[in-house]
Amino acid sequence: MPGKIFSRGIRRGVPVLKRIIGKFMEDKCLTHAGNLAYICILSLVPLLVVGASLFSAYGLSQEMKSSVVEMFLRHLLPSTAENVGDYIDSFISNSRTIGISGMVALIILSYSLFNAVEGVFQAIWSVKGDRSLIQKILIFTNVLFWTPLLMGMSVYLRTRLEFVYHANVFTEYAISTVAFLLPWVGFTAAYLIIPVAKVRLKSAALGGIVATVFWYLILHGFDLYVKYTQSMQTLSKLYGSLVIIPIFLIWIYFCWVVTFFGAEVAFYHQFPKFNSRETGEGDFFTVLAILIFVASEYEQGSGCVEEDEIVKRWPGSNGVLRKLIDLGILVEADEGYLLTKPSGMISVERLYQIFAPREGVGKVYEMFAKEVKGKTLRDCLG
Repeated sequence: MPGKIFSRGIRRGVPVLKRIIGKFMEDKCLTHAGNLAYICILSLVPLLVVGASLFSAYGLSQEMKSSVVEMFLRHLLPSTAENVGDYIDSFISNSRTIGISGMVALIILSYSLFNAVEGVFQAIWSVKGDRSLIQKILIFTNVLFWTPLLMGMSVYLRTRLEFVYHANVFTEYAISTVAFLLPWVGFTAAYLIIPVAKVRLKSAALGGIVATVFWYLILHGFDLYVKYTQSMQTLSKLYGSLVIIPIFLIWIYFCWVVTFFGAEVAFYHQFPKFNSRETGEGDFFTVLAILIFVASEYEQGSGCVEEDEIVKRWPGSNGVLRKLIDLGILVEADEGYLLTKPSGMISVERLYQIFAPREGVGKVYEMFAKEVKGKTLRDCLG
């Protein structure tokens, strides 16, 4: 019995994983991760400087700030990149002399990272709409405000646990739990806040769990690779102390890969029928809803329907729109989409044959086929 359950899980899981990976590659997430690795190198220090300044504004002690930095390095960086901490401490110390204008420049540089990440999330969620500058700034400032505060709270809780229970199994378990929850909350919040599309909490949380698990896998796996592979030892001999730069760059690259893969998981969980923009696979009822929406808007005098408006209502439907264009049902005008023929000439039965899945639902398929036989889109407008 357990063997059957396991094999059934494999049969169901492999196609899902293939579709997620397919969309991950389709969205060029590996390329985006490489680009953001370089941007992150430039923006990471400004973010830490701004965070350190906010720690001071919150009235936190120097000891607390040091604890937060230590926790950041321990849980977010591989041990092979531990020398990065010395550079970060040096940059933060030097930042005290940059003045207000320098701080503004650092914030702008940090904002560029947020803007670049938002662009990738828009591609993953198949949304072309954009936030206003005011909305972007509000979200960015919220990230700057809450991140140092939550990290400070986690350090405080860890300190209290160690003080109350001293060093025992419970303390280690509690600290490990907090260490796991921090990136999970961070990933989940990112998947909820950054995309313009409305993301369900359950989908964001699932993507966050997947990203966090892979995060810790690469955290330890990267350490083993750097310590024991001949290629990295050769690089270390060649570059000396400068080897920390490519190591840190590769680590950031892997972090973005994990982040975007978690976002793809969240997207698939919320929209399992629209995970492929190239093939145009989709749910018949969603396709019908899109066509009813386009037809209704036209008959009400609104004219064309913009792609952004359709994708906001049905994220991931770009491929379906292209499929409908290929079928000669929709036409793309300068201002949006229109039906190519009157709604009374568009066969719902034909749409059902194209978009409704048949595999595994034979009787159900035939039952609905009888219901839509002879129906046109006009009949669905009411």
